[in-house]
Amino acid sequence: MRKISIEDLLKRYLLSIDDATSVAIYSTDGTLIAEKNRS
Repeated sequence: MRKISIEDLLKRYLLSIDDATSVAIYSTDGTLIAEKNRS
């Protein structure tokens, strides 16, 4: 099983969604875990 880092996952989401300016991952309680903006 291959593990993917959070940074890599966010980068892949940004590349696959052309009109997104940023993506984020939140925990189920609403706490921000990580965010990446398009540069």
